[in-house]
Amino acid sequence: AARPTSVVSYPPTDGLTFSSMTALYGTSSDITSPVSDVRIKMWYVTGPTTYYWSPATPHWGTADPGFAATINGSAGPKATNNPWQYDSVQNSDFANPGALTYAWKEGTFDGLNGKLFSIVTQAIDGAGNAQAVLSTRTFRFDNVPPLSGPVTPSNDSAYSNLGTLSGTASDDVSAVSAVNLSILDQDATRYFDGTGFNSLPEFWLPVTNLYPSSWTFSNGSLV
Repeated sequence: AARPTSVVSYPPTDGLTFSSMTALYGTSSDITSPVSDVRIKMWYVTGPTTYYWSPATPHWGTADPGFAATINGSAGPKATNNPWQYDSVQNSDFANPGALTYAWKEGTFDGLNGKLFSIVTQAIDGAGNAQAVLSTRTFRFDNVPPLSGPVTPSNDSAYSNLGTLSGTASDDVSAVSAVNLSILDQDATRYFDGTGFNSLPEFWLPVTNLYPSSWTFSNGSLV
């Protein structure tokens, strides 16, 4: 007998990093029978331990539940791609960052940021056939901002000229993609705009060089 199929289409590819995840999407199909259900299984690994998703709190535990979580509204007719969506309407803990039950961070076993989550679905058709060939999709969750700060100039120090500024930049999960800085003349209460201290509103400029854990900013008008 022909078996149904299902796939995850969002996240669109493996290993992408997201700062929020309120909905997972995909499709299911069956050539000869309608799709009666699509079920979902999710997990992450910390050290030697695998933690599995449960729609009920606490959301993550070490017992593998199999495909126990049903995606509401996932049934559909035969011979067509039927969309499914597993989202914050079905489980509000997809969309409550900061709450102790937030699915992707605080509600995990240790409540920490940066985990790699795996998702797989299984479709069931009206004849009772279960999907046999499964496909897993992964994504990483990171909602903690990076850190950056100045090293040169040092605080409350005097310089005769300072054409290059430098500092640090770091993130525990993702690479830092950009650093911007603003420079204030406290006496004139004006910000540096790239040519001089001319801007009354705060003015942000991209750093000249960004390295894995540091940055530099050079501008001849600061000399």
